[in-house]
Amino acid sequence: MTDYTEIWNLGTRGSNQLLHHRLAGLDGAAQSTGMHVRPGQRAEDFVFSQDSVRIGGYLFRRFLISPVQIQRPATPDTQEKLVFSYILSGRVRITQAGRTVEIGPGESLITIGWQPYVADVLEPSSALSVAVDRDVLDDGGISFPHAVRKIVSPELLPAGMAGFFLGLFEARLYPLGLEQVPRLTRIFDAFLVELHLGYVDAARTPEERLEEQRGAILTYARTLRGTTKLSVAAIAEHYGMSTRSLQRLFQTSERSLRDELRDITGGGPT
Repeated sequence: MTDYTEIWNLGTRGSNQLLHHRLAGLDGAAQSTGMHVRPGQRAEDFVFSQDSVRIGGYLFRRFLISPVQIQRPATPDTQEKLVFSYILSGRVRITQAGRTVEIGPGESLITIGWQPYVADVLEPSSALSVAVDRDVLDDGGISFPHAVRKIVSPELLPAGMAGFFLGLFEARLYPLGLEQVPRLTRIFDAFLVELHLGYVDAARTPEERLEEQRGAILTYARTLRGTTKLSVAAIAEHYGMSTRSLQRLFQTSERSLRDELRDITGGGPT
């Protein structure tokens, strides 16, 4: 049974409408470009089913797939996209740009649309994915990795949020009203920012985290300029730590905390 055969462009021509595609059995396996039935799996057992909907700059997919290997080329359709995927059930291993990530239920990853990858669906799997246009990332000041990355937060999609995303595939919702598209887009933008921050936090080195912490402390110190609270003791109290612990944060910096505060006060006591 084959309802649709153009596997790499599913859903991309739809705007604010829910599309359903299904490939199954011998015909589906033969016509699904880039997919290869795994050793030990029968082609007649092959199933790929997907619902997709585009809302604003976002393309959402919910799919179910039997064990298969996918050789995914970079295509014009995905050249300017980043794709977030969340596994509902099963297990998937993805290799992209020399990096391999394996995820299971409740775990998620980011793949880069302008890089080819190989995906091994190890078990019958279902997942949600969100593709976002690169210009949306640029407009939000969001940078992006160069290869597949696992998102480390175990609670990235809590039950309520997962239910919300699953609810996007209710056919009765479409077409959306004109006011609903920008409202939902704002929700997705906020989610993408949180997703990005999770990636950035995981990718930073300990020294980068320390540098960010120092920067936050000095930013707070500048708000105290000209007041009696601009002191090591007062700042330490604000952050709930001892003065010794606070000053230790600057031990590996070129300048001590007292040197930094002296500059802020214009050379006065700290």
